[in-house]
Amino acid sequence: MYRHYDDVPRWRRHAVVSRWLWVATGCGLWFQLLGPITTVPFAVWLAAVLFTGDVYYEVPDAEGQLKRWSVANKFATAFLVLLNGWLLWKLHGE
Repeated sequence: MYRHYDDVPRWRRHAVVSRWLWVATGCGLWFQLLGPITTVPFAVWLAAVLFTGDVYYEVPDAEGQLKRWSVANKFATAFLVLLNGWLLWKLHGE
């Protein structure tokens, strides 16, 4: 558990993971132009981060420890990545 946001590895920070989620789910032109070439690596990275540890917010809780993503956040992120994978398969796989 971390007390200072600067001590958290970049790949475990909420701001970084949220941006990579945006790319992994194919928002904007990424999805339409490059599809699997850009989104698949980001989705794999997200899965690795989510399944191997916590993602931390910049805000501390009552005990001074940084708040972490809940299980619901992790499930929602996994759902979005899986949905994106299914959409990519439907658009590019057939």
